[in-house]
Amino acid sequence: MANIRTTHTGLSQLKLYVRKDTMEFKLSKQYFGFFSDSFRLLQTYMICKLNNVKLYIKSEGWPFLHNLGWNDWFTTLDTTDKQLPDINCDDSSDRRFTVLDYKNAIKEVFMFQPYLHELADKVTNQLELGDSYVSIFIRRGDKLIGESIFIPSYIYVELALSKNPSVIFVQTDDYRAVEEVRELVRQKNENIRVVSTCPQDKNGFFYYPIGTHQLRSFQYNLENGTSLTLNDNVKYIESTPPQKHILKYTKEEIKIHVEEMIVGLILCQRSRYLVLDNMSNTSRYLIFSHNLGKDGILLLEDLNLAIAENIRLLPAVDYSDDKYISNPRYHCIHNNYT
Repeated sequence: MANIRTTHTGLSQLKLYVRKDTMEFKLSKQYFGFFSDSFRLLQTYMICKLNNVKLYIKSEGWPFLHNLGWNDWFTTLDTTDKQLPDINCDDSSDRRFTVLDYKNAIKEVFMFQPYLHELADKVTNQLELGDSYVSIFIRRGDKLIGESIFIPSYIYVELALSKNPSVIFVQTDDYRAVEEVRELVRQKNENIRVVSTCPQDKNGFFYYPIGTHQLRSFQYNLENGTSLTLNDNVKYIESTPPQKHILKYTKEEIKIHVEEMIVGLILCQRSRYLVLDNMSNTSRYLIFSHNLGKDGILLLEDLNLAIAENIRLLPAVDYSDDKYISNPRYHCIHNNYT
């Protein structure tokens, strides 16, 4: 049996399966989020690589499964029908890997199916994005129930407009954000086009029905010195019409949802500049994977800290600690980084 050190902290219920030189990662039936699950998988991949262990993946019951599960969206990692002995473990508090480790592993593991790049090419032509567009990533929905804070759209728009774009692409789970950005841009320059792939009837992505969680409050410090606290979260949630949550999605709806998300992320990666906050695992993924690296990112926080290659990261953003968001300053304090 491979000698792989694991820990169990009880923070989540990931399962790893190991036999000799093979290991199997089981994507959780519980909800951790698409990129929360993916970053935990990424950590397991790096552990296996260090130990020369073959990693397999199982995704039955994964909320984002359409047909094949992980391989619906990614070309990497094989599945197996073998019944492998299981061990419960949880490395969710393990900071053994650095920002550089995660960035390198992303290139090896997060390889989208070719048809998703083809869809992105098609959308790029349909929206007439060109080569120098600016993208904005805004995540709302259930993140505002207790994991992140409502950041007014004008903060993203100000950064985007600082690059004098002719086209702004908005990647979001809430069409209200598209409308807000469009109006803010119109007030500044009517010649700038604002486009998006977000469906007009989508008012945030929710895993559970609205109202089943308790709102939490914390502070988020922007690079310009502004401190945001729980300001419009309650108003946002109360003004959001009922949305079908993912546990009620059909397989076809899962396909539509994930394709729209991934195509939007690819367009964000390809943009000349990407404006985003640092408050979700999806943001972390985009910061680490933009085609132009640091030169293409306009982060509301301190970008130099967010991508400092020697900072040791949690496998996924852990919101159980009130002091911790994806705030890079917290990483630096935790790791005595200066």
